[in-house]
Amino acid sequence: MLNSKHILVVDMEQRFVNAVGRYLERENFTVHVAQDAYTAQALVKQMRIHIALVSVSLLNTRDSNDWSGIQLAINLSPYTRVIMTAHQPSFEMVRQALAPRINGAAPAYEFVKKEEGIAPLMTAIHKVMNISVEATRSQVQRTTSTVAMQSSYPAPQHPRSSNRFALDMNTRVAVVDNDDIALTDREYRILSYFMDHAETVISREDIVDKILNEVYDEVADCNRVNNIISRLRKKIEPDADHPQFIVTRWGSGWMFYPDGNAPQIF
Repeated sequence: MLNSKHILVVDMEQRFVNAVGRYLERENFTVHVAQDAYTAQALVKQMRIHIALVSVSLLNTRDSNDWSGIQLAINLSPYTRVIMTAHQPSFEMVRQALAPRINGAAPAYEFVKKEEGIAPLMTAIHKVMNISVEATRSQVQRTTSTVAMQSSYPAPQHPRSSNRFALDMNTRVAVVDNDDIALTDREYRILSYFMDHAETVISREDIVDKILNEVYDEVADCNRVNNIISRLRKKIEPDADHPQFIVTRWGSGWMFYPDGNAPQIF
């Protein structure tokens, strides 16, 4: 019965914890809270936790590369069914949470975007609660409200990859017109973000705040970001002077076209 189930909320954001906790208690769940992986693991050892709502970031919520919650999910008891939560999750983040590991088990059953509110979260909880006890994580059909996952083993390429431009998420290599191009970690993160936001304007502030995880300085970062994009163009563009993938939108930023069909005049 749902009213006898224990739910563990593992999250650093107190406002989110309070809101979710109140709602779950009204639904007659027994709610436990942890703000870090150590406390979460201790609680799971002390009692039977049926569901754990685990935030992807448990060390630094401003760090887009902090996926410590996924590692926690891997280490939790196999009897604890994990639902991952995050703000603005990327495809790669969701893939890491839902794709089975070598032993056949995925870290989580479901992935919910925090901004979508309580309703999708409760839908995921009730769905996971209805999974039979005997089912393993690798046998469960995983879905997500934020990213379309067509298989338990998602393709290694970013979903916005095209015949001309592909981003391999396993090797972190860009493939341009069938040529492999090695990327630095920063270049990969930039291109992954560009792919996630294809054909939309991305500003300098977006690049500094959301990709580099730094505080944007309008004076210091203007030329710095321009140089970063210039070097990236030289790597991936067939002709950096006439870009087909990354085009400038004067006064706004840049737009990325995975098909290599960027309009030259806007």
